[in-house]
Amino acid sequence: MSAPLVFRSVARGGEAPAMRDRRGQPVPGLERDIRLDHIAEGLQGCRFEEPSIDSGLLETMLARVHDAEYLRFLSLPHNGEFNPRWHAPGVAPDTALGPESYAAALQAACCALAAAGACAQGEPVTYALCRPPGHHAGRDFMGGYCLLNNAVSAVHRLLESGMNPVALIDLDFHFGNGSAQLTAGRSDCFFASIHADTSNHFPYTPEGLSSGQMSRSFKSPPTRESWLSALRDVLAEADARGCKVLVISLGFDIIAGDPHGGWQLPPSIFADIGEQLKETGLPLCLIQEGGYHLPRLADCAAFLCSDLVPAGNPA
Repeated sequence: MSAPLVFRSVARGGEAPAMRDRRGQPVPGLERDIRLDHIAEGLQGCRFEEPSIDSGLLETMLARVHDAEYLRFLSLPHNGEFNPRWHAPGVAPDTALGPESYAAALQAACCALAAAGACAQGEPVTYALCRPPGHHAGRDFMGGYCLLNNAVSAVHRLLESGMNPVALIDLDFHFGNGSAQLTAGRSDCFFASIHADTSNHFPYTPEGLSSGQMSRSFKSPPTRESWLSALRDVLAEADARGCKVLVISLGFDIIAGDPHGGWQLPPSIFADIGEQLKETGLPLCLIQEGGYHLPRLADCAAFLCSDLVPAGNPA
């Protein structure tokens, strides 16, 4: 097994200028370039490549995921405003758009498509180290820093390559409402999510899963054992459905101390996560979502890859 192939966003800027909390009050945005610097520190032994995606392929894949009018809106000039239209039903506008927001989102989508393409060509583990995240972005809505749904773009590219069905498993602290919407009713993509209860955490609305989708939510902070048990259940269901590849929406915000989280799990849980994912024997396409506790992001990444980097690979 070769070391994971990492595609990292190279464009700088596009940092979230501000967020709004549940009460509509402005709070500092935490979606910043420095997140990727910290995560990259933990990916010792991995191979890094810059994403190279043809503009036509990017346009085609985004059109399959998102509404054309929504994409046109994102491409317009912005200066830190909150737009009330392009948000999920029942979700208050919380994500501001700055001058470089869309460029950063396009770069993140390119990373996800590059990782999916390499996975389709036989790479056993690929990693889209991208920002901003994407799992709260739906066909015609944004939220929670997310503008474009990177994971679902990766799903579409894998399906196009013939890897059918695909399992999209969301391991972020927050429910991926955008990913759930975009995969609803599809027989070629199994969506599952492990997350904090949405009545108390973003997006603060009912999950609304469709038939065939799977959820494991926690109303109170899970123990390490209960969270890993939920992951085993989800992976067993993916196996039962005959999934050919795993797309993992990877959130490092499940650990203790994350400013957008609320659980007490240690970074070392990602060693167990990596072990469970490896044991499936399926190709893995990892897509970075949340994770904002900067001092521990490198630890999360290092623990995750401790079972994914072959023994003897240079550290």
